[in-house]
Amino acid sequence: MLTLTRGSSRRCTFAPCESDLLRKNLAALWSRDPKTAEPIDAVADEPYPIEATPDGGFTVEVDSQPLHSRRRPLAEAKRLAEEFDPEQALCGCIYGGGLMHHVVAAIERLADDAKLLVVEPDPRLIATAFTLHDFAEELGSGKLSIRFGNDEDDLLSALRPWSTAPGIGSATISHAPSLRRHPDIFLHVARWTEKHLTHVKTQVMTAKTLSRVTARNTVGHLKNYITGPGMEPLAGLHKGQPAILISAGPSLRKNKHLLKDAQGKAVLIAVQTALKPMIEMGVTPDYVTSLDYHEACKQFFEELPPTLSTHLVAEPKISPRIPQLHPGSISLNGNTWAEQVLTGSGLRERSAVPQRSTVAHLAFHLAVHLGCDPIIMVGQDLGFSDGIYYLPGTAHESVWNSELGRFASVEMRQWERIVRDRAILRKTVDVHGRPIYTEPRMITYLQQFEADFAECRATIVDATEGGVAKRFTTPMPLAEALTKYCTKPLPKADPNLSPRTDAIPHARRAIRDRVTECGNIADCCERILAKLRLMIASTDDQRRMNRLIAEIDPIRAELSRNGVAYELITTMIQKDECTRVLEDWRINAVKLDPVERQRRQVERDLSHVENIRGAALELGELLDGVADELGGEAREAA
Repeated sequence: MLTLTRGSSRRCTFAPCESDLLRKNLAALWSRDPKTAEPIDAVADEPYPIEATPDGGFTVEVDSQPLHSRRRPLAEAKRLAEEFDPEQALCGCIYGGGLMHHVVAAIERLADDAKLLVVEPDPRLIATAFTLHDFAEELGSGKLSIRFGNDEDDLLSALRPWSTAPGIGSATISHAPSLRRHPDIFLHVARWTEKHLTHVKTQVMTAKTLSRVTARNTVGHLKNYITGPGMEPLAGLHKGQPAILISAGPSLRKNKHLLKDAQGKAVLIAVQTALKPMIEMGVTPDYVTSLDYHEACKQFFEELPPTLSTHLVAEPKISPRIPQLHPGSISLNGNTWAEQVLTGSGLRERSAVPQRSTVAHLAFHLAVHLGCDPIIMVGQDLGFSDGIYYLPGTAHESVWNSELGRFASVEMRQWERIVRDRAILRKTVDVHGRPIYTEPRMITYLQQFEADFAECRATIVDATEGGVAKRFTTPMPLAEALTKYCTKPLPKADPNLSPRTDAIPHARRAIRDRVTECGNIADCCERILAKLRLMIASTDDQRRMNRLIAEIDPIRAELSRNGVAYELITTMIQKDECTRVLEDWRINAVKLDPVERQRRQVERDLSHVENIRGAALELGELLDGVADELGGEAREAA
């Protein structure tokens, strides 16, 4: 309800009292986001006086500044919301709330599954807007989030559920009167948010683009995946023994010299970036972890000592060049996609440690899998300690060799790499209470670590001696940790790493089944494509269109009988799958006449089926090569 009051001017103003809409909106927000609801609720009984306008809307004046048109705020809001293209934006940021007329217009304009973030530093203004508009459904479902803009952690928590949406499309609009009230806040928020969304979009596009590369790499490792020892022999192998996880953060240079004394008294697990620096200082890690798909990661394994005994634990998506370069033994982590290839083989599913984002996460879960306790972390800064990106002397620096000189040091090049992302850098404090820069990606890594630490039964010691503080760990200098936990020589571990040659016939039969399924899918796609091309030429003839649709249905049913290979293929073509989802969304986001809608749907299906056919042919050829290779292995074993 609105209570009519008289101001000193001739105009009538309304002071909104606690209305049903306000209570409804706040209840939805409290259930979903109490941290945001609290400051709004605290000022809910002090709304700004608002003024009715001729077009049925409202306006408000704050600090002698009008925030909306005095005559046509609804038309003004509609024009502002038109900056959101419903065919391009699946998520959007609105800088400045006002009375949120433009937020209502944006919600009406965008697709049902689009998400919005409104940044408005004034909780009292939001409370006033809550008396005018019903946002309960959007607030309760998470479609609409509200932030005040003064807390980057809060902004990150609002953006994180958007997941892959920025990879499909994102947009921003700015409410100019609100920006004039808080220029510094909005300038910082806009820079930080845009940089974060660009980063997320890049990650999503990279994952989509490289899904095919990941699948190819996994196929390249299938022989080793089938016949190699896997993770099973490593389970509990070092139960109760201390482990030191060696990451390549900047702080490692402070205490890496102590690791030589820890050799033989702790299980040393290095990430791939730290392997060469450890070897160069006379330390041979017991294990090294690798999970990156990129061919460039082979540099961490080039020119290793031929007698190196370090055991490589890797995800099957790594470049096939890495196992060829690594002279030691190898265990591949269990992989869902590889297991799908082997469906029907009767082979027991390979053991897997949890799959996370980085080699450091893999190293941690390897230590847990080995049964190590305590787990001591070094070089895991998750920030830019001392203004450095990573440990000096790693293979990363080789790309700068030609640039170094009197006026260009390694430290300068490291700092330049950091400040390229200045817009999203966050200043926080390290374990010593000193200032340190970090960024959203590393915060995400930290949050994943902390969630894993909370579930771990082993004692976790943070002996990084720098970097961002980590919950559920015990901070301790490395020298003290070694004195406390790493005092006795460890017994030699002797896992059974013999190959599983008995698995070859079963695996080969399953792979041949996948090859047959890929051929069937490609054939079905050919027949569907022929029908779709006829439909493109027949959009004005609805009877013929219906007949063609009926003819496609049994072919689709035939295609679905090759379900295992089809699932493998859809994983390979994530980029194309996202394109299809985007086109679906675009078709549904705008009003089209039935003929145009059907034409666009057929064009969408035509492109999608062509992509499935291409992936089926490629996967069939790749798997056929693996089956032939395994056939040779079987003959040699016989």
